[in-house]
Amino acid sequence: MNSTEYSQESLPKKKAKNDYLNNLQPISSNPHNFIQINLTENLLTKPACIGEFSLDKSRLPSLGRSQARYFYESSLGNCNKTKISTKLTQGFDKFKKEEKEDEGLLVLMRWILAVSVPNSSLKKSIHESDFIVWRGTITRLMFSCYDNGPNSVGVKVACCKFKGVYFIRELNTKTKIKNENSKTDYEEKMCFAGHKFEQIVTVEDLNMKPNTSQNVDLNSEFVGIFKATLNPPSNLSNSSNLNKFNLFYGAEIDCISSNGQHLEIKTQYKNIGFGKGFPNKALKWWIQSYLASIKHLVIGLHENLQLNRVELIEVNSLFKYFSRENLNSACCFAFLYLFLQTIKSYLDKGMEEDILVAERLPNSNEFNFQLFEKGSEMANNYCVLTEEFKNHCWR
Repeated sequence: MNSTEYSQESLPKKKAKNDYLNNLQPISSNPHNFIQINLTENLLTKPACIGEFSLDKSRLPSLGRSQARYFYESSLGNCNKTKISTKLTQGFDKFKKEEKEDEGLLVLMRWILAVSVPNSSLKKSIHESDFIVWRGTITRLMFSCYDNGPNSVGVKVACCKFKGVYFIRELNTKTKIKNENSKTDYEEKMCFAGHKFEQIVTVEDLNMKPNTSQNVDLNSEFVGIFKATLNPPSNLSNSSNLNKFNLFYGAEIDCISSNGQHLEIKTQYKNIGFGKGFPNKALKWWIQSYLASIKHLVIGLHENLQLNRVELIEVNSLFKYFSRENLNSACCFAFLYLFLQTIKSYLDKGMEEDILVAERLPNSNEFNFQLFEKGSEMANNYCVLTEEFKNHCWR
């Protein structure tokens, strides 16, 4: 067969592929689409922590708990009695925040490389998981069911398949970039206050007291590695033919209690439950905590950036705040399954290392997809896998 004959024979296949690339169907995160599922069903099995590592300004993972923080339990209660620092803006003038693309997936890959010798099985290294992603990305995907308020910035991710594993990396949306670049001084202080509160209520060692005179440093992180299984919604007509998905993800752990439990740290204006936006916040907090098997939250209650009280609450107490507003976590899990099933389906029809981009615009429930061939000009605009990771001689 000469080159002309080969080219002509390839045209139908090439046209079919181009038609496929240009006609990926969108999906919707509208919760009304999931009313047929069992709304009391939790599709995600209890996440298990299977590893830990620390990060410093080098952003290279070091095994162990060198950057882990402990909760300073003496901070609980009214601040006028506990005598802890109450100035949530102390040190703001020295604070330097570097805006960067989400690096969660990147540090996960660095950790996997650190614990895997060349010629390892990638699947074995990640406990036979199907998807690698960061917890924050999972949270934002799940909350897409109810993320239709004025503060929505949308969601955008780039995905690819490598050695039978699906990698998902979050990207900054145009709206998020615009909002970050136009923050008022008060909004900047509010963001800083959350980080300052973490410094106020945590210590390096259990026998120490908080040091609030230090500059707030966002480069130091303690990360847990989790594995969980996402089951298909049982009430779907074809659920018996659907596969379970094993998820492998990392999550920053704010601090650890004296008995070894992971804790999440949050700030809240006036009191728990205050404000019409609290039900949505409560659902996000619950999702975020559940994904890391966190049972308790440390809450700093403040007014005018002045800390008034520190409380420790059970994560499950958040149910009452979002359920009475008809927000249901089961819909969020069902959509997550639909999303993962969709990106798997689209990537399976392409070639390994093709790039799939999924995006939901602000105030929209619809995710649109674009698939770019590996090595194409468009695909090269998105970095999902690092060259170091790809060249590790995986099998």
